[in-house]
Amino acid sequence: MLPVATAIFSAAIAALIWWLLTPLRTGLRSIPGPWYRQYSELFQVYDAYKGRTGQATQSLHRKYGPVVQIGHRTVSFSDPAMIDVVYSYRNPLPKGKDWAAMNHELDGKTIPSIINSLDAKTHTAIKRPIAGIFSMSNVTKSEVFINSSIKDLVKQFDQQFNGENCGKSFSISGWMHSFAYDCVMKLTLSSDLGLMSGDADHAAMFKGVDTAQTFLAMALIMPQLRTILRNTPLFKIFLARQGSFARVARETIQTRTNNGGYTTEETADLMSAFVEAQQKHPDVVSDLVLNGYVTLPIYAGSNSVAVGMTSILYLLGKHPRVQEKLHKSLVDSGLPMPPPWSQISKLTYLEAVIRECFRYHPATALLSRRIVPQGPGLTLPDGRVLPPGTTVAVNGCVTHFHKETYGDDVHTFRPERWLRDDNESEAAYKYRLQKMHKADLTFGHGEWVCIGNNIAKCEIHKAVATLYSIFEIELADPAKEWEVRETILRKQVGIDAKLSFRPGRSLADLAP
Repeated sequence: MLPVATAIFSAAIAALIWWLLTPLRTGLRSIPGPWYRQYSELFQVYDAYKGRTGQATQSLHRKYGPVVQIGHRTVSFSDPAMIDVVYSYRNPLPKGKDWAAMNHELDGKTIPSIINSLDAKTHTAIKRPIAGIFSMSNVTKSEVFINSSIKDLVKQFDQQFNGENCGKSFSISGWMHSFAYDCVMKLTLSSDLGLMSGDADHAAMFKGVDTAQTFLAMALIMPQLRTILRNTPLFKIFLARQGSFARVARETIQTRTNNGGYTTEETADLMSAFVEAQQKHPDVVSDLVLNGYVTLPIYAGSNSVAVGMTSILYLLGKHPRVQEKLHKSLVDSGLPMPPPWSQISKLTYLEAVIRECFRYHPATALLSRRIVPQGPGLTLPDGRVLPPGTTVAVNGCVTHFHKETYGDDVHTFRPERWLRDDNESEAAYKYRLQKMHKADLTFGHGEWVCIGNNIAKCEIHKAVATLYSIFEIELADPAKEWEVRETILRKQVGIDAKLSFRPGRSLADLAP
């Protein structure tokens, strides 16, 4: 019998050899990428910890091409053609168990959610009772809430940064987050948080958010971290942030129940529609599912809008020509402010500006991962085959800069790329526009596309049109570049702006 030391040494050597042979066992030897990333997901975790998830993906694709192994059994694509393969409406690749990191808990129970449901059957069952609520025709019925929040924002800008305070700068990111949260709260529950008015403590409310987002990004890459870090202060911060939305939802549901009634003309908000869905589908919409419905827009519908709005104010501050052209087009439209969606959706230059801002700064940093299912594997256009169990993803950080789709000047901010060129035929323009739309992952793609994208579009278009009709907004320091921290989203910090009313413009321009 071998001595214990010899046995341990032999086992260690065997384990080392097993580990070194990882690239052979994964079946991904033909996929380029840094050699060290083949062995562990820890390098992706480190990217998330450092706030550079999107930048790392971009850098790897620039160096290794359209198909890159970015982690152990993890492959990223930059070709927009792979979007339909990975996130197809009809036969989407399944989600991995890592999505369980998105779970919210209430009293120790996991809240069913459209975002974190792992299989298509469960996702469809939860989504079906409320899918119609988020159609644009229904969203426009809630414009009164969006209009109210936009007016609140303009009034606060006038009070705090105009008149005797003219020239005083403000944090773009801070104010856009306040607007986004207040607006989504009004849409969901008929009342806001008081962030714009100053009634709420902004610092206290958002304390720990960035830390929680960092942990979530890390846990989505390596779910084992939830177990490893469960008793650490980091995990406690994460749970506190995750649970806060669920508690707000439960308290509001209880308050509205006690007051009796949800669907008066004055309170035709999202929660009223969710409760109606529960009454129609009691077999599907339990109280826990209802809580998930109410939590969903609060949790998912604010940060993405805030990131998008911040991008727009920053990029238009960096490009005064575009801001002036947008202002002129809005004035020429003669629309009331805030404008109704039915009319603003026809303003082509506004649409081009917003689409270009979203292309230039994709809001989502983390990969939306899918798993190659059991079977023959996933065959790539060049004939290579990814074996079952491989994690695959496509991210807007790379598809939005695909030169064959958007042109050689992809790193130039140019809204005109979304418009028809002077010498371009209508057919050629439609084909080019269709290609760009297919590569656009602003709101995701396929069965798991962002259910609230119509709300976000309506909110952002109306807010941008109103702000740039009334104000001239410039960066406090035009030479300063923003800082971007990438975890789940690509959050921008460190940019301030100043504003003033356009000549002849005032609060009186707001529709009553």
